[in-house]
Amino acid sequence: MQLIIAEKPDLGRAIADAILPRKSSKKGYIDGGDIIVTWAFGHLFKLKNPEDYDPALKQWSLSALPIFFEGWGIQPDQEKLEQLNLIRDFLKRADTVIHAGDPDDEGQLLIDEILDYFQYRGKVLRLSTNDLTAAVIQKAYKSMVDNSVMRSLGEAARARQIADFVVGINYSRFFTLKNNRTLSVGRVQTPTLGLVVARDALIDGHQKIVYYEGLIHTHIVPAFSSALRVKLKEGHPLLDEEGRVMDKKALESLLAGFRGRSVDVTVTKKLFDEAPPLPFNLTKLQTAVFQRFKYPPEQTLSITQSLREKHHLITYNRSTCQYLNDEQFAEVPAVVSAILANLRASIPELDTKRKSAAFDTKKVGESAHTGIIPTAVRKNLSELTEAEKNVYRLIAAQYLAQFMPPCKKETTKAAASLPDGISAAASSTRVVDKGYRAVLPHKDEAPDEEASLCNIPEGNYPNRPIEEVGILEKETKPPPRYHLASLGEDMTRISKYVTDPRIKQLLLAKDDGKEGENGSIGTPATRDAIVKKLIQREYIEVKGGKVYSTQLGRDFYNILPQEVKTADLTAEWWAMCEDIKAGKSSSQVLHQSVLESIRKLLESGYQGAPLAHGAPGKNGSGAEVLGACPLCGKPVHMGKFGGYCSGYKDAQHPCPFRFSETQYGKKLTATQLKNLLAGKKVLVRGLTSFRTKKKFDAFLQYAGKTSEKGYATLEKPDFENVPQKKQ
Repeated sequence: MQLIIAEKPDLGRAIADAILPRKSSKKGYIDGGDIIVTWAFGHLFKLKNPEDYDPALKQWSLSALPIFFEGWGIQPDQEKLEQLNLIRDFLKRADTVIHAGDPDDEGQLLIDEILDYFQYRGKVLRLSTNDLTAAVIQKAYKSMVDNSVMRSLGEAARARQIADFVVGINYSRFFTLKNNRTLSVGRVQTPTLGLVVARDALIDGHQKIVYYEGLIHTHIVPAFSSALRVKLKEGHPLLDEEGRVMDKKALESLLAGFRGRSVDVTVTKKLFDEAPPLPFNLTKLQTAVFQRFKYPPEQTLSITQSLREKHHLITYNRSTCQYLNDEQFAEVPAVVSAILANLRASIPELDTKRKSAAFDTKKVGESAHTGIIPTAVRKNLSELTEAEKNVYRLIAAQYLAQFMPPCKKETTKAAASLPDGISAAASSTRVVDKGYRAVLPHKDEAPDEEASLCNIPEGNYPNRPIEEVGILEKETKPPPRYHLASLGEDMTRISKYVTDPRIKQLLLAKDDGKEGENGSIGTPATRDAIVKKLIQREYIEVKGGKVYSTQLGRDFYNILPQEVKTADLTAEWWAMCEDIKAGKSSSQVLHQSVLESIRKLLESGYQGAPLAHGAPGKNGSGAEVLGACPLCGKPVHMGKFGGYCSGYKDAQHPCPFRFSETQYGKKLTATQLKNLLAGKKVLVRGLTSFRTKKKFDAFLQYAGKTSEKGYATLEKPDFENVPQKKQ
């Protein structure tokens, strides 16, 4: 039996449709007789936690650092166990396995780890495609290679995965214990916080600089008065080092000398075609959706997931690429026909034989996916939510634009020469024929600088009198605050903020051949989750749609070591992983570099720093610390109803520990809870007996145990040596 394991259900079904003449769909697989097609749902395994190796490591302590295990193991994701067991049973029967993970590092690892975990020893072939087109799949099926050729890609992905895990565990525990509050560090998370911290610093520290530009007003033709901007020649004494005029009176004096003079004006025109924008990748789509509908990026991701998996109306939605391959051009008539039927639209100008620049297999390059476009599925859009309809229409319009005529524009320029090498000019652009813009209602035209200029015919206009002069007062502006979509966009090009030329070059080299990524951190699949974590941990906040760093976020970022707070780790690790893929190095080299950095931090003598508090009780990062959790060692914070472990949101092992502030009918103070958690006996007066309802005073002490639901239990009240209440 031949077993094909795809990375995702939709690819598995497409493979089955392309190569199986007879088939029947079952739960979790497709039966083709001698060929079975099944699939994963992303990674089916997780790395083991430190406490899975040593239960003592559940308790956080500095003496246990650095935490690292050779050949760090994996364990099944319990939420995906049913599919994993299904694959296990098929592997026992399979003579040959076809590895159909995405053609990238993560895709290679995703299937390799399944085969390794179940110790499959049969023949393994590699099918390299993520395209759902039957012709492309059939071609890939005929040109498979032995999986051993691709193994090093998965090894590099595993090395990076373990390194990320080790950084998160060790740095987070170190800074949490040193600062007595839960603090989280991550290779991508922390530089993302750095983007917001740096942007806020630029805005808060911005000092407005006022500068001036001169204008001359003249009637080039009788019907229209035109304003031409004065440009001083380079090196003019009025210009500062940035080429700006800072002295308003000196400029007024200069311009006064032009009033009443005549100038020769030349008007030129240029027609040009504007090609349609490329189809969306996820980041561009999130930005466009936010600008038009104000949906945050996380919501757009969820909407596109539904459009793809539930409605089957769009292609893979987490793509970084904006280009399409040549094979997709053959599907254009069917896709366009389906879109028009779904939208109930008719667009006569559409030409499905028109091949825009978007169709370029070479530009798809190493990208695992192509641009996000509609499929040939027909559907009554009334079955979609309003948000789903809005996003689908946006994606559809961007695709239909590829088959429309270009937008024709005309630029008009007016230029004049003044004495002493000074010139004056104005320009304006207008749309002559909308072309593709007719189907892109979201493509707004920037306002013309001087619309009336477009109405002046091309030609020479001698001796035009300068009727008036004027001054424009301008000021420097800080960069805009991030919104969630623009923060995601800057994550795709963080290299532009890197000053170290070597690191910048490594980041750019990492994304070479990846359209839509230009020296990036994170991936489309992880960026929204990373930003969400920063918000949950109160490092950043969103107010009025804008993203701000909190005082806690700024304080924490500033105490971190340089290599962790920047994109350096992403760049350095990429170079090491490239050597692993090429067989020039091993994962040990990467892991040892991580351990050396951690040991250096441990030996640095860092003693902690005063960090700002967030809103008490809002979440773990901002509340008062009562002590260490007896179950997992993480800080216990004071909340609305007592103490709770800050590890309650841990994705893999949430900690249930709670310490109720109400004991025997008495509400305890944070100080009393803190002392109880420390194992001390605490005198509490005014307790109430559950049985008799009478008041009493007693010593309380934590028993070191918890209930099934995680609540701390106390020893029986101790009435011995209770001091008499002073009268």
